[in-house]
Amino acid sequence: MGGCNGGWMSVSWDYQKVDGFMTDADYPYESGTSQTEGACRHSADKTIGKVTSWKTLRTTDQVLAELR
Repeated sequence: MGGCNGGWMSVSWDYQKVDGFMTDADYPYESGTSQTEGACRHSADKTIGKVTSWKTLRTTDQVLAELR
């Protein structure tokens, strides 16, 4: 399983299904400002939840249908 190395959004969602996610305070986004890839700092003891499911919506009609 990938994760903590940037990349595709789908890989991120899959990572969060297995390993969970942390708060922004515990794991702030920094690569966008530093322009460098840092070391993975994911910590299982700071995980606050997991993604249970996700899907890709490709059109505005699909998004609107999900809201109905």
